[in-house]
Amino acid sequence: MASNILFAVDHKNRDLPSYSLIGYYLKKYGYILKYVSVPNVREELYKGRFEFLVYPKPNYSKNIFADFVRQGGKIIVIDTEGNNQEIEHKYKINLPPHLYFLWNKNSYDKYEYLNKKFGTELVIGGYYRSDFSHANLRSILTSKNDLLREYKISKDSKIITLASSLLDFFLDDKTKNAFANRLKELREGAADSSLKYYDEIENMKELYEITNSLIQIIIKNYKNIIIIIKPHPNENIKHWRNFALSYPNNIRLMLDKPINDLLIMSDLHIAHNACTTISECMLMGVPSVEIQTDKSNLLYNEDHLKISDYVLTNPKKINDIIDYEIKFKEGSSRRNTSSARSKYIKKYYDIFDGNRCLFYSNVINRYCSENSKYIKRFNFNHYQTLFRIWIKKIIKLIINTPSILSKLCNLDPIMKKTDFRGRYENRINNGDEKVWFSKFEKNKL
Repeated sequence: MASNILFAVDHKNRDLPSYSLIGYYLKKYGYILKYVSVPNVREELYKGRFEFLVYPKPNYSKNIFADFVRQGGKIIVIDTEGNNQEIEHKYKINLPPHLYFLWNKNSYDKYEYLNKKFGTELVIGGYYRSDFSHANLRSILTSKNDLLREYKISKDSKIITLASSLLDFFLDDKTKNAFANRLKELREGAADSSLKYYDEIENMKELYEITNSLIQIIIKNYKNIIIIIKPHPNENIKHWRNFALSYPNNIRLMLDKPINDLLIMSDLHIAHNACTTISECMLMGVPSVEIQTDKSNLLYNEDHLKISDYVLTNPKKINDIIDYEIKFKEGSSRRNTSSARSKYIKKYYDIFDGNRCLFYSNVINRYCSENSKYIKRFNFNHYQTLFRIWIKKIIKLIINTPSILSKLCNLDPIMKKTDFRGRYENRINNGDEKVWFSKFEKNKL
């Protein structure tokens, strides 16, 4: 009998393409798959009869999945942030996964104790999302010409892309304090993690100020340049939406696409300190600018602050960079070499071959074949738990009713699609993975 696997997807546009590709390969082995958003995982586990759960991080609450594990279920972690750039970052793991995919040897060494103490199988699989940056899968992505038409941009225009990662900077103080306390449950070194969070917020404030000034300089000095801004999937988009509405001839907002679609359009990419999009620029051959502050070196590992072509701390310096990269003046001061890039990719992504998702699926298939176990029907206590989950959802719906009504009354069609934190369509809906399955089938993967 085919095994049932539940995939828990965190951010829709960031995580669903690669999770879908892994699942697409698993379907060929005969597995029955279901995709669900992270907030709905527990309910789905109690409703269904899944043998395996694929989850995006190892620092989940023990209480959430304890029943699932007691019934014989196995937890597989495909880490969505397996190359964390923060200094001394380490997950606090209360219920060890059974199979844990890591991106690199550094992470393996950090969590090797899980294998020695709890028997967790650790596998270095590389950066699985990098498949979509590889030439092998380029045909899966939307073409540049189609994207230009969609965003109403002339082929003669030059495009600067900006990946914002200001995240919690836009949150109110109450929510920030709640998040700081939440870190104590998620990371090792609880007190330090909580204090460091406020340092990160201060750093985001400086990044925000530099970014705003930089955009104004580009708009003023370069009439033929279009700026496409892509907020982080966890970010409130209201600020950037207002910015785009204020400068409709100069700014576009990309909200519902994977990062690769952004970089395909880019003549020059700008990102905030230690953003993963900088390394993705390396993979796709796009020149990059990294905005840093005097706090960047205190918060992030030095290796991750050295991979962009340019570092910018003064927004006025963007003029020289644009002249070098877009107007093709002589004297470019790019600091990276192909050798430096190769070393970074090897150290932190292990391998870049366009076949990481296939590798992950093969390991999962082997693991599931060896560990498949029939999951018993849930007893009365499980139905009680499921009932409590539904009650909590109703209570949450009632609490959020004012914000839901406010959103419905909003005349802006984009803001109507945001959640209570201002994130744009951040969660998957039932059947979203089928869009990607059809693309894979069309390209005969």
